[in-house]
Parts: sequence; structure tokens; C-alpha cells
Amino acid sequence: MSDPACLFVRDIGEIFSQVISEIGGEVRELIENGERLLARAVLPEFENVATGDRVQNGVALSYSETQLRLHPYIFRLVCSNGMIRPRVMMSRQIGDSVPRDPEKTIEIIQSGVQACTAPSVLLEAVERMQDLKNHPAELGLRILAMLPGLSRESASRLTDSVLDLILWHDDAQPTMYDVLNSITAFARDRSDRTEKWNLERFAGRVVLNQTNWLVPAASAEKPISIRDEIPVA
Repeated sequence: MSDPACLFVRDIGEIFSQVISEIGGEVRELIENGERLLARAVLPEFENVATGDRVQNGVALSYSETQLRLHPYIFRLVCSNGMIRPRVMMSRQIGDSVPRDPEKTIEIIQSGVQACTAPSVLLEAVERMQDLKNHPAELGLRILAMLPGLSRESASRLTDSVLDLILWHDDAQPTMYDVLNSITAFARDRSDRTEKWNLERFAGRVVLNQTNWLVPAASAEKPISIRDEIPVA
């Protein structure tokens, strides 16, 4: 590991991998280019969204020279699709607020991973995913203009996929759960890792209704923002 006074991207990756290994998890993807790191890991815990449709608890990390963030990550086993929930459980600016010290960084990442992978986080995600089955896929038309950070070709292909789902289906009426699966399946096949990350975060926003595909009732929860972060000492 490099000089404690100056943590580099590869060091954050090593620390994240170490923390995940210590709690019995597995890092599924870790990509860095010397300036930025994107990583996803899963844990042994599972929950059923439906019969034969299990999701796995996990955590996603993004790091650059200015920011370190951890997000809950939900991995759907039946089709190897994932989504990153945009509820930032730990976010710290790198600089005065986070010492560039390996031991302190380990503590910060440990706390963030613990918050992201709490059983209640997975259960809430499962409940929200199950609720998507109560809403028709036509509501997904509201989100097509909100597709994040995609090339024109990718945005067009995903839009066509969702439209095909809505217009050309069998006797089973498609739901917003099917729209979610279309988004995460499309993300899974992206070679552009930034597009994949943005799509998985977008899928998480769909689950939380942060894209407003369903007009919230007056009593509905407010969208979770960066201000709702769980602080990490």
C-alpha cells in the first residue's frame, strides 16, 4: 500500500476488497483508471422477490480524488442483473474531512458497508420491487426522457426495448417490474462501464420512484437525497 499521506485509487480498491472479504462477501467488479474507481460487491444474504426470483444483498463504491461514496447494491440472480440504489449511505469529501490514512479509510469504508448492507435495506428494496408488479408498464413511458448519461445509440436502443415490452406482449400484462428488468438487463450488457453504472443507479431511482413515474400521494415518502446520508464518524 502507498504512503499513508496520499491514498491512491488502487489503495481504495484494496481496502474495499479487504473489508468485503472480512464479512464473507465477494467483489464482483472493480474497475479503476488511475483517477476513478467503480466497484460492486455482493454478500451471502438473499431474499425472494417472487418464487424462483432471488436478489442478493451488496454494496457499490465509487471513488475519485474528491469523493468517496457507498451505495446499497441489489443483485438479481435469475438474470444476473443489478441495480444501485441512489440512497447514498456514506459520502465523504476527500481532503480535510477524510484523512488520507489507510487505517481511517478502512474505518470509514467498514461503517459505510455496514450501513449499506443492513438487512432492513435489502428488505425495503424487495418490498418496493414487489410493489412494482402492481403498476402497469405504460407508466414507464414517463421515464424514457430521463435516461441518464447515455449515448444517443444506447438511449434509442433502451427506449425501443421498453416500447416493445409495452406494445408487443403476450397475455400477461407487463408491469413496472418488467420495465425495471429491461433497464437492468440493458445495463448488464454495456461495455461502457460509466453507462452501466448510470443505468444501474437509474434503476434504483425507478424502484424508489425518484423518477416520478408514479405521481406520489401527499403522504408518500419524500425522495431520498444526499442530505439523507447516514453519517460516518
